Amino acid sequence: MISCQTAFLAAISDAIPIQLAPVSGQLFNALADLNNALEANSRKVTSLFQKTESLLAAILPPKLLEHIEEGESPLGFFSDLPFEWTLAGEWPICLSRPVFRIPLGLSHWDALNAIHERRLKIDTGKPERVLVFDLIHRTDPIRSYTDVFIAASAESAQHYTYSSPQTPREFVQALAQHAPDIVVLDTHASYDRGKDELRIGFGKTSATLKELVPDSLVPPLWILSACDTSVTGAVRGDFVRQLLSRGPLV
Repeated sequence: MISCQTAFLAAISDAIPIQLAPVSGQLFNALADLNNALEANSRKVTSLFQKTESLLAAILPPKLLEHIEEGESPLGFFSDLPFEWTLAGEWPICLSRPVFRIPLGLSHWDALNAIHERRLKIDTGKPERVLVFDLIHRTDPIRSYTDVFIAASAESAQHYTYSSPQTPREFVQALAQHAPDIVVLDTHASYDRGKDELRIGFGKTSATLKELVPDSLVPPLWILSACDTSVTGAVRGDFVRQLLSRGPLV
C-alpha cells in the first residue's frame, strides 16, 4: 500500500519514486547509538554521525547517489529515516542542496495528498504576514543569532510580525490573532524518548506540543528553527506529524 501511495504522490508532484531494498538492522542500531551519544553529549558523536552518513548512502542505489551528488534541484524524502544526512561525495545532502523530508509513520496520507493538490500562494509583498515566535531568552548564549536575524530582516525591509508569548495559551492566541501565512518558530525544544514527548521552550520554561497545536486549522506554512521538532522514532512527540495532520506545509 505504501509503495502504491508513494507512486501516486510522486506522480502528482512531478517526481520519480524510488523503491529501496529492505533496510538492515545495522542502520537502526547506528541511529540508536547516535541518539544516545547526542543525549549524553559524548565525544563519540562525530564518529557515530559519520557512520550513519555512510550507512544511509549504502541504502541508495549507486546511480541514484551519483545523480544526487551531481544535481542541484530540491530533494524530497517520504521516510522516517534521516536521509538528509546521507553522504554524497564529501558532504551530507542537506549541506549541498535543498532537502525536505516528510515522516511516514502514522502520517495521514490524505493530508500528504492535500499538500500536493492545494496550490498555496504567498504574497511576498506582505512580510507582516510572517509571524516569528521569538522564544529565545535574552540571557541565552545563542540570543545573538536571533538578534542578527531581526536586524538583517529589518535592514532588508522585511518587517515581520514578532511575538514572544510566555504561556501556551498566549501562543495559541497569537496564532489566532495574527492569522499568518507563514510561522517561524525560533526556540529550543527537547524530546523525551521515554515519554515520546516533545517540549517547546518558552525562555526559561517549556510546554508540551499538545498544548501548542490547536485542533482547528493552523497556518499553512511553518519553518521550525528548533532542535528535536522531528526526531527519528517519534510518534506523538513529532511537531512535523502534528502539523501535517492539520493541513500545513512544514
